[in-house]
Amino acid sequence: MKTRIRVMGRAAVIAATAAVFAAPVAAEPIDIGSRLELFVDDHLIEDMHGLEMRLHHPVKLPLADSPLPSGHYITVLKDGDQYRAYWREMDPDYDGEDRRSGNPGELVRYAESACGHEWEFPDLGRYEISGSRENNVLLANMPPYLHNFSPFIDTRADVDESERYKALAGHPRRAEDGQRRGGLHAFVSPNGLDWERVGEAIPFPEGHRHAFDSQNVSFWSEAEERYVAYSRPFTEPDRLRSISREASEDFREWSEPVAMTPN
Repeated sequence: MKTRIRVMGRAAVIAATAAVFAAPVAAEPIDIGSRLELFVDDHLIEDMHGLEMRLHHPVKLPLADSPLPSGHYITVLKDGDQYRAYWREMDPDYDGEDRRSGNPGELVRYAESACGHEWEFPDLGRYEISGSRENNVLLANMPPYLHNFSPFIDTRADVDESERYKALAGHPRRAEDGQRRGGLHAFVSPNGLDWERVGEAIPFPEGHRHAFDSQNVSFWSEAEERYVAYSRPFTEPDRLRSISREASEDFREWSEPVAMTPN
């Protein structure tokens, strides 16, 4: 009997009791290798007997005793057995006149968790906030980069250990001529805690009035063997929020943005 599905290695799991999919006439099997495949339709299935595809309902967890706060642009990363969380807040002591996005009062806080449900907020001792250094402020006093600091773990096989964590950050500021200036800058870290800015990565798109005013997501694309970023420009002249895609071999030099036109 021929089948249209070939399951190899750790490919998608079908119920262990599933019978062999059979049909009198079959196309060539689809080789999925060791990929995980989510069965949301019958593309990989020619016939089924005694089983069904079922979407299981999510289970609501009880409220955490020590939850993450509702900060801006929260990023949660899983590093081995530990979860790390990053988010933006305002320094409660900041009294500057500049209250625009990217102002000097913006800061990044940090938390850790063993389960992703209950969180710990370590005293990092880096910055004095409200008269004390006993706080979890990871980054401060770095306008305009802390408005949208968005980190990720670099999964590239040969990544330099000093750059295992990477991030894009930056918010354009209006210059004296009325035009906005400033792009996304690249940050690197060996451990997700100690960060270094290594220069501008994605410049402000010419001809646009605004861009980058939220999380700009980047990652190592194993399939493409390069870094990929999805950044936030605005369309012109209607000024709708939009998405562009950029690529890079080294996380420093990036390709020209390609509009995704999601609107």
